[in-house]
Amino acid sequence: MTIFVSSIYLLFLLDSEQPIADTKVAYLPANDELEGLSVDQVVVTLRSLKIPESVLELFREEQVDGQILIDMDETIMREQFGMRQFHVMKLKKFLDGWRPNLKYHKFH
Repeated sequence: MTIFVSSIYLLFLLDSEQPIADTKVAYLPANDELEGLSVDQVVVTLRSLKIPESVLELFREEQVDGQILIDMDETIMREQFGMRQFHVMKLKKFLDGWRPNLKYHKFH
């Protein structure tokens, strides 16, 4: 397993011999690092956002790397990749800087 290191996040990448489905956990890259992501890094990143596997396979087939990803608009996401509106919104927010807040908070 190769490790991509950012100032805030780590993204665990797959070796070419290892199937994509074996990746369990990935940390999300910072916004200024998105353009440099490889196709595999994009797939792992989107998997961590719970984007459906059927969409991830299309991203891989169409060789969507970071440069392509940041230029995608909602129409391409929906019409070319069959993404549901919720996942389109989630990916657009991610590209605009949003990251999921997965911290546990105890409510009083």
